[in-house]
Amino acid sequence: MIPRGFSGRELEILGLYARGLTTKEISGKLHISCGIVLSHVNHASRKLGVSRRVDAIRICLQRHLIHR
Repeated sequence: MIPRGFSGRELEILGLYARGLTTKEISGKLHISCGIVLSHVNHASRKLGVSRRVDAIRICLQRHLIHR
């Protein structure tokens, strides 16, 4: 279940980062631009109250919202 306020795409992208993919790799895999990838990460980070992608990934892993 996707937490209220988050999009499935935001969590999908954070999950791909958690698995070690780069922005460029995620962009290619999802057929979207690098800018859109970063935009999704920024939105998710803001919703979590953090400014760094690594912190957003850590919180989502702790809350079992994403998996490695």
